[in-house]
Amino acid sequence: MLILSKQDIFQVHFASLIADYDYDTILNLYMPIIGYKACIIYFKLISLAKRNNYKVFVFDDLISDMQMSVGDFASEKEKLEGIGLISTFIKKENNINNYLFNLYAPKVPSKFFNDVLLNGLLIESLGERKSQELKNIYLLNNDLDDKYQNISAKFGEIFKPDYNAKYMQNIINDNSNILGHGSNKFNLDFDYDIFLKFISENSQISKTIFNKKNLKEIQRLSSLYGINEETSAKYVIQCFDPLKENGHKIDFEKLNYLYQHNIKLPSFENEDNTNTNSSVSLNSSQTPLGQKINLMETQAPKDFLQLLQNNIAPVQADLDLIETLSKNLNLKPCVINAILDYTLQVNNNILSRRYVEKIASSLAREKITTAYDAITYLTKRNKRKAKTSTINSEKQLENLDDNKDENLNGDINKNDAFEQLIAQFGDDD
Repeated sequence: MLILSKQDIFQVHFASLIADYDYDTILNLYMPIIGYKACIIYFKLISLAKRNNYKVFVFDDLISDMQMSVGDFASEKEKLEGIGLISTFIKKENNINNYLFNLYAPKVPSKFFNDVLLNGLLIESLGERKSQELKNIYLLNNDLDDKYQNISAKFGEIFKPDYNAKYMQNIINDNSNILGHGSNKFNLDFDYDIFLKFISENSQISKTIFNKKNLKEIQRLSSLYGINEETSAKYVIQCFDPLKENGHKIDFEKLNYLYQHNIKLPSFENEDNTNTNSSVSLNSSQTPLGQKINLMETQAPKDFLQLLQNNIAPVQADLDLIETLSKNLNLKPCVINAILDYTLQVNNNILSRRYVEKIASSLAREKITTAYDAITYLTKRNKRKAKTSTINSEKQLENLDDNKDENLNGDINKNDAFEQLIAQFGDDD
């Protein structure tokens, strides 16, 4: 997340036409996903663009008008970017950041509900019943059409354009970029166009061998291990077997090994493997905690764990554990980093697989997606466990004193009770 300043300036530009009915689409379909604050920012930017396209505004005025902090504006703006309603560009002029916001129309309802990601997010936000109710609002009713005969005139019956005219040829060859109603593409962490372009230019592999499932897996592995699109393409080329049947031509077991060990291929020794396209949520605080959160958000789990281990490379068992958290629980790399850090702190630098999976399952159920939220959740969890353990230990010691005479000749003596108490504190599972 960029650190915005009140002194920064910005301009707003319509990248597509935005009609009155788009406002209903935003309120009905987009607001349940991104929230009302992001919608208000979107409507405010539209208002500014209508006043004067490309006019320069100052952030301080915008923040004051909206009664919103700079941090809130920045985080809500990211939601608009992620869902494709705006694109943000920046250039520096005289030590001042000049931002350009391009505004896009929302997808029309038919495309919205046919979009797996958007429709899925709506169901996740509202539940299936309410989502279906919204969908029913936009359903076409063709029952009346079936009862009537269509007698509308055809285009060719009324209009006789001269297709051989020079102006017709000029129109055909005109590539002008005219403002339309098209919506923006999602800004994904992994740019498939860069990946596929590199594949085409550096191998004989056809794009047709890739389907949504294996592209999604390649994206997941790239994000997990901090590998950029071009290096991912090089790894895939190494793992391609043309003799295997369609759907199985990529050896994902070998590919996963290359990702885990970040192996540099012989002809690419100077390759920088950092994934520069990752969308991160950086903390502006310079405190140790703020710096640690920034590391969690920007480092791949393999590299972050190596930092925690005094630059000692993770063993294969730990890499397999990281892979499990990503693939089976669908956790983001920054959340995995928070889990690794927390576990090593509370578990005497022991990365217990059983314990890590237990914590990870809790975070997955809570749908936590940022390092900050993960740390907050785990800190509260630790405090609850500490309070519960203190209460239990006090009760055990009280019972121990009450029963010490009875236990003199029994099977359980005071030392046994203390050993059980210590075992309880030591086993965090």
